[in-house]
Order: sequence, then C-alpha cells, then structure tokens
Amino acid sequence: MKRNNLNVLLLGLDRNVPEDTNSPSYRRLKSYSEGIASLSFVVFSLAGEDFKKSSDKAFYVYPTNSKSRLHYFRDAYILCRGIIEGERKIDMVASQDPFATGLVAYLVKRRYGMPWACHVHADYLENRYWLSETVFNRIQNILGKFLIKRSDGVRAVSSLIKKNLIDMGMDKDRVFYATPAVETDLIPKDAPDKPLLKKRYGLEGRRVLLFVGRIDKQKNLPMLLAAFRSIKKRHGDVILLCVGGGKMVNEMRDMAADLGVEGSVRFTGPLRFDDLIDYYSLSDIFVLPSNYEGTAKVLKEAALASLPLVSTMMSGADDVIVDGRSGFLVPVGDAEAFSERVMELLENPEMAEKMGRAVKERVLREFSYEKSIIDIVTTWERIYNLSKHSSV
Repeated sequence: MKRNNLNVLLLGLDRNVPEDTNSPSYRRLKSYSEGIASLSFVVFSLAGEDFKKSSDKAFYVYPTNSKSRLHYFRDAYILCRGIIEGERKIDMVASQDPFATGLVAYLVKRRYGMPWACHVHADYLENRYWLSETVFNRIQNILGKFLIKRSDGVRAVSSLIKKNLIDMGMDKDRVFYATPAVETDLIPKDAPDKPLLKKRYGLEGRRVLLFVGRIDKQKNLPMLLAAFRSIKKRHGDVILLCVGGGKMVNEMRDMAADLGVEGSVRFTGPLRFDDLIDYYSLSDIFVLPSNYEGTAKVLKEAALASLPLVSTMMSGADDVIVDGRSGFLVPVGDAEAFSERVMELLENPEMAEKMGRAVKERVLREFSYEKSIIDIVTTWERIYNLSKHSSV
C-alpha cells in the first residue's frame, strides 16, 4: 500500500488491541499504520489489566491503565499531550466515537490546533431505539451532536449513517463512507466440511441458525426468540446458536424456557475467534435481529462462510444484503416477518444456497480488506487536507 505522510493519533476503546496482537482489531489497526507515516493508538484500559505500551514498526499502542472509567478522560488526555509534545510528530487526531474518545479528541484539537477526524461506528445519534434504552444515552446524544459538528470531518461506517448525519446538518462534503476492514480469507480453504463440523459439535441432523453478538437490548434477542418459536413449530430439527456474552444472557435463557424452546436454543458465551469460524462454517442461516448497528461486521463474516442472511433493516445491513438476492431484510422488531423469511430459506435449500453464494461474491467484491484499509487511510488524508484548505 502506498504511504501518505500523515502521523495520526487515534483514540479508541477496543481493549482487544493491547491484549492480543493476533486479534482482528490489532491486525486492522496495524494495517492502517502501513498506509501512513505512523499511527499512535491511545486505548482505554483498567489499571488491573496491566497492559503495557508497545510498538510494532509504525504502530504504537498506549493503554491508559485507568483507575476507573471516569479517570479515562484525564489519563487519555495526558497520554496525548506526552505523545504530541515529546514522543513524535502528530499531524491529526482521530476518535473512534463522538462521545468519550470524541471529547478527548476535541480537547486535543483545541489545545494544539490540529485537525480532528471523528469516526461514527454505530447509528446512535437521534436513534429512537438507542435513546429509549437509558437516560445516559440521551445525555450522550446531546454531547455527540455538539462534538461531531466541531470535528473537521466524519467517517461513517455505513451509507445509512452517512445519510443520517447529513440529514442532521453535517456538511455533505465532510462526511465520508468508509466501512471497517474484514479479512476476506477468514474461512480457511482447508476447513472441515459442514457435516463433519456438525458431528464434532453434537449437531448431526440439525439445521442451524446462528446469531453472533452481545446479548443486550440493542440486539433484540426477545424478538429473535419469539420468531424462533414460530420457526420451531414448523421445523422441529432447527436449533438456534447464540454466540456472545452480555448482561441479558440469563434473562434470555429464562425467556427461551417460557417460550418452550429452551432445548433448541444454545447460548455458547463468548468464543475464541478460531472456534467462531467453526460456528460460521457449520451453520445454515445467519440471523441478526438488531434494533440498530454500525456496520454489523458479523454480516460480512457470515457472508464469507456463504451463509444466507436474514437481518432487520438497520444501519449497514443494506450495504451487505440486496433484499431477495443475497438475503432478506425485514422491518426492525417484526418477529412475524423475520420468522417467515427464515422459514422461506429453510423450505427452499436451493434458494438458500444461491443467496449464500451471492452474498459471498458481493462481500469479496465490495468489501475487500485492502480496499477498506485504503478507504479509511484516504478518509484521514481528505479530512486533513480539508482542514488545511479551510484554514488558509
């Protein structure tokens, strides 16, 4: 990848980066650093985690090791000052959200007069589902709208988020669509075939629906379980695998029992990435019932396993799914429509196989790893240049 000369200071919250240098998050950020002069990543971490500062060629990782979440703001800002004033040249600051990291980036921008690129990874602002979850979200909404309009440019991870930001009053020339990179070779070519994997995991003779994500309000598992009850009545061999952890796991186990489907719903908890690849490979249909998302990377991962997709119509879904051709999109919260679309795929295996092939081809064509990395690095460069031109 051709380098530009930018030295970027990025603020984020993804603790997978200092914890695991083999994680997709670490590899993705490392790839960004290969397209610019350097990338310095200041990431929230807690003191007990004892993560260490590290470097890998032009990629530098600075954990905050904060005593608490409230201490993050001070600790991140102090780290940023130390990097800018002592360790290396920094040309621009970027934040992975318009809230906590956005506030620190805004303070850095004001102190040092450098451009700020604000990333928006989820469809939060003015989203009625997100706003209804907590009072804190409503406070964050006010803060986010204040901050984002003071950035020099915005990277939106989905076309719907880009549209919504422009509708909110953002200058369309300062909002850029650049979706996160997904490693398109994540399914090994020598992976065991589906029947063998099903046998290994005790799923012989079962058709598998797969959900991957946090078990929380955003993902709307109650709607998925209600839809699954209808599916189960018509297709007794179907099992639902729910991969991920979260505060609502026990509540969802109880709900599955109340609906009479507990024997056909399996909550695995969080999985190592290698094990998750097995689950993608053994499943028959991927389901995503979320109220809102950013770009739903799991849809792309499932597509790379040639799984037909059934998703609610939220941010990022229509970037991946062409409704009726590479999967199905249904209205948010509509359990009946969701179950009907899943059953349509179960009852038409040739259609399901065709959709799985189509969505894999689309992801390989539209969301290649290298293209996504270039798009994000180019977005930083454009925002930097916009800022410099507007200050002349």
